[in-house]
Amino acid sequence: MASTEVDGPTARTHDVEYTATGLPSNTGVGNLIYIYNANNLKAIDVSAYINALGYFDVSAAVDVNGGSNLKSIKLGDGENTNAYLEAISGLDRQSGIEEIDIRGYQGITSLGLNNLYDLKVFKAANSGLTSFEPAAGIHLTNVSLPSSLQVLSLDSVTLYSDDIFDYTPT
Repeated sequence: MASTEVDGPTARTHDVEYTATGLPSNTGVGNLIYIYNANNLKAIDVSAYINALGYFDVSAAVDVNGGSNLKSIKLGDGENTNAYLEAISGLDRQSGIEEIDIRGYQGITSLGLNNLYDLKVFKAANSGLTSFEPAAGIHLTNVSLPSSLQVLSLDSVTLYSDDIFDYTPT
């Protein structure tokens, strides 16, 4: 699928991948990024803004019946950290999520994952996460957890690899 770059409000065509390029690269702490009417959105990658992101809400990525096509949320970049963001608002409404990346988000100490039955990849290394309790019965292919983890609950969770966890307790 070809990707089309856009830098402002534009009519979108179904089944075409778009990449937003118009966000200011010098976004500071307190600047908000809003996403409206995004029920066809499949992936969100705001990892380039890890140093300043203070609020993140995916509630608008659902249609009037509560359906969503959102599969991937990438906040972390694996190198930088963020102490401002403490939650992902609206995550409980995104039952089709397959991948979450919160690496480096030290203010996120918990996430409600019990409705995410399609979750396969969860990256939280170097975050402030203290518990990891995914939905019962899911199939995980890749998980990285931080040393801050205190609670781990894997109720009927299938792990597709012996070395699925990148977890080193302190």
